[in-house]
Amino acid sequence: MPLAKLEFQKTDTNQLILFLNSLKSSNAFDIDMAEELSSLISKEKPSSLILSHKGPNFCAGGNLHFYKKLKTKEEGLSVNQRIKEVLDHLFELEIPKACFVDGPCYGGGIELVSCFDYVVASPRALFGMWQRRIGLSFGWGGGSRLLHRMSLESLQQWLNQATTVSSYEAQKRGLVDVIKLRSKGIPACIDWVAKNKAPIKKDKLIYPNEADEFASLWMSEKHKSILERF
Repeated sequence: MPLAKLEFQKTDTNQLILFLNSLKSSNAFDIDMAEELSSLISKEKPSSLILSHKGPNFCAGGNLHFYKKLKTKEEGLSVNQRIKEVLDHLFELEIPKACFVDGPCYGGGIELVSCFDYVVASPRALFGMWQRRIGLSFGWGGGSRLLHRMSLESLQQWLNQATTVSSYEAQKRGLVDVIKLRSKGIPACIDWVAKNKAPIKKDKLIYPNEADEFASLWMSEKHKSILERF
């Protein structure tokens, strides 16, 4: 069933399969998509959840065209806080959650991926920690969630280098669990959630000064100059 920016399927076993479906924006994530995601989870109460995407891109990060329209720093921080709340709730759901990435995934897209227990990527997937390229840091709680997958040192190094890596390198770094061909990606997710039905709990980890750093960078001169290009 199509929604504005998400498409979903629900199975007989109450499994929810979601697809990012905002092709004009390369599936860039924004507040509308976050609210749709929150509404679906609340309404459907899935027993497990799988996320993938329509089109060639998994997620281009935050929607810069949307952010450019915001008038004040406070408005931007409020929107980002709400997206963080939605993604934190997704991360904390004690159900099996798997994700299949079959294309470029940049910036905030990696923060979205960090919500999932099991990450499958195709050989053509790319992962770009691009927050620094737009003058920012982790804005949606991704730093703390990613500490469940990699060390603080390696995560900070990747953030500061702002590099793009292949799915194979992302697997070495701990972001990706397994690499599958495109035709086998979603089936691999389905198989995994079927075998992991027990509630999944995670300890709370804290990326240092995550929220304060992001707030200090939002609408900085560098950030504003980048938004003006869109």
